[in-house]
Amino acid sequence: LLSSSAPQLLSSSAPRNPAPQLTNSSAPQLPNPSTARMGNKAAKPAAESSGSPGPAPGPAMPKGVQVKYPPPGVMPMAFTPEEQQGLRRCAEALSSESQFNDLLKLDPGLSATSSGVKKRLFQMAVSETQDEKPEERLLKLCWRLLKAPAPSRTALLFHLFGDIEDGELMLGRAEVSDLLFFCSWLALECDLHSKGGQLEDSYRGSLPSMSRSGAEYLAKIEIPKQRETLKANGNTVQVFDSWAKTYMPVVADLLGTRLLMRVTEETGRRGQAAGTKAPSPFPSFIPDLNAPSEILSAQSTFMLLPVLPSAARGSLKRLFSSRADGHSFNRLGHHLCGYKGPTLILFKDDMGRVIGLLNHQPWKDGINFQSNQDCILINFHPRFSVMRC
Repeated sequence: LLSSSAPQLLSSSAPRNPAPQLTNSSAPQLPNPSTARMGNKAAKPAAESSGSPGPAPGPAMPKGVQVKYPPPGVMPMAFTPEEQQGLRRCAEALSSESQFNDLLKLDPGLSATSSGVKKRLFQMAVSETQDEKPEERLLKLCWRLLKAPAPSRTALLFHLFGDIEDGELMLGRAEVSDLLFFCSWLALECDLHSKGGQLEDSYRGSLPSMSRSGAEYLAKIEIPKQRETLKANGNTVQVFDSWAKTYMPVVADLLGTRLLMRVTEETGRRGQAAGTKAPSPFPSFIPDLNAPSEILSAQSTFMLLPVLPSAARGSLKRLFSSRADGHSFNRLGHHLCGYKGPTLILFKDDMGRVIGLLNHQPWKDGINFQSNQDCILINFHPRFSVMRC
């Protein structure tokens, strides 16, 4: 029996008696655009440090990204002993930009966007103080990416993709789309690290275009609605933070989790002989599935989070599968009736096109129209879009 408040997933293309199959395939490659804009200007190739002793000081922190740190003796207490040990062992990563890039390991498929993100993040890490030790700088960076107030963390991520115009952080639609796609890649990498084969076994679908088209749709349609609500002149950090807080709150945690995962991963690799303890469990950013889906992919499901109700962003439970439960409408009705919403129904045709229906109300046996004004039709593939009542 499913909990009446639990979100439920229906798939019309799930396998019959699926056997778990672990794959060693790598994460999806990110697009490799010839140019990537940073704000309203074309991104310039990042010039890496030559590895000279100590990094050159970066630019001053922009307003809105600055944070007030706790006392030096208090800040380490925000991390476990294993995480503190990892931060000390990886401290040399802030000695040069190239070493920092090796630690962070952002996908090179992001091309100029990836280079710009890594360069700006490195500059932020070394901009505030020049006399601190590398381990102190790395500790501060992890703290501000994971422990600082969420609006400050969102502002920092926002700044990595934009320029300051008229004293304010401002992004164009293309930059917001790049930011959201970057977040979907971070979520995938973090969940692959924490769940491994379990994630690959649950999400067997292939929707290669949805992650990018989903990011473009959110940047073009959904976020401007928030901009109109706030009566803002553009995509400011306040607009993005307000939207993310409501529809995609995990955005603030992604980059910090990625960095700390890489720190603990490197620590485990280097300290294996010393008996390093396993790192603390990391949060999950992509909904768990109780049964495999051959329609949904992990990265595309992350882009679906702003459309799903908050109760459905943690896990989805399958109620019906045409392959496992039969193709008759009678069987569909049998599995639907009696369960409360929300429910997500997925349809995939012979040409690979995928559409979905999100119903917030319970299904009933009757001849009357059902659902309410919250019902949503979703076009997953070939191009993502949402049709609301």
